[in-house]
Amino acid sequence: MMILFHRLSNVTRSRRDAFTRIELPVVLARRSPPVADEGERKCKRKAFTLIELLVVITIISILAALLMPALKNAKDQARAIECMNNLHQLSLALAAYSNDNNGVMAPDQTGSGSTRWPWMLDPYLTGKPKTMLNVSSPIWNCPKHLSLEISPGSKTYNQDRLSYSLAQLMNGQLPTVPVPYASSIVHPAQKVLMVELKTDSPTSGGEVSYSYATPAQYGWVGHRGGENILFCDYHVEWTPATSILLAGIGGATPAGSAWYYSPDTQ
Repeated sequence: MMILFHRLSNVTRSRRDAFTRIELPVVLARRSPPVADEGERKCKRKAFTLIELLVVITIISILAALLMPALKNAKDQARAIECMNNLHQLSLALAAYSNDNNGVMAPDQTGSGSTRWPWMLDPYLTGKPKTMLNVSSPIWNCPKHLSLEISPGSKTYNQDRLSYSLAQLMNGQLPTVPVPYASSIVHPAQKVLMVELKTDSPTSGGEVSYSYATPAQYGWVGHRGGENILFCDYHVEWTPATSILLAGIGGATPAGSAWYYSPDTQ
C-alpha cells in the first residue's frame, strides 16, 4: 500500500512539474504589455504645427498693439505726476524762503542783479550752501524736458536754462514794482507763480511774462497738451494749452490779472 501511494505521489508531482514547465510560458505570454513611463509619453506628444505657431504669434502681436498706447499714456501720466511733484517741492522752497525773509516772496533777482531766485531756492532743495550761476538739485528737471547741464554729466544746471520759470513782477529791481508779500496777494489761488518753459527760451530760469508763456512763444505744453502751473497759494494744477492763462493777453483782462500781484485791484 505504501509503495502504491508513493508511486501515485510521484505521478502527481510529475504532472504538476509538467504543467509548470509547459503552461507557465503561456500564462506569461498573456500578460499586458508594460506601461510607458511619463518621459516616453511626453516624447510621443504631438508638436505644434507651423500654422498653430503663426496663430499664436498673430494673437501676441494684436495684444501688443492694443496695449502699447495704454502703456505710453501711463508713462506720460507718470512723468506729468513727477513734474507736479517737482513744482510742489519748489513751492515748499519758496514758502521756506518767504518765512525766512519776513513774508516776502522770492524775487526774480536783487536790485543789483547779483542774486537770482534759482540760487536762493537751491539751498532749500539740496541743503548745501548757495552757489552762483548754477544749481544742482534734480528738482529743477521736468522729466519730459530736462534743464540744460553746465557740462554733460555734471548734474549742475544753467540757471538760465531751467525747466521752470518764475512769473513776471516777482522782480525787486524797480521801486515801482516791489516784490509782494505773500499775505498781500489777493486771490492767490488764481495768480500764476511759476510755469514750465522751453529750455531754449531767453527767459527760461528767469522771469516770464504772460506773452512769453504762450505755446506759440516759449510755453512748454508737453503734458497731454498742457503744462503744470504753480499758483501763489502753492498749489499745482495742470492747465491745457487753450487756457486763458496761456493766451498771451495782458492788461485788465482775466488772463492779465492772473499775472499781476501788487497793487492788486482785480
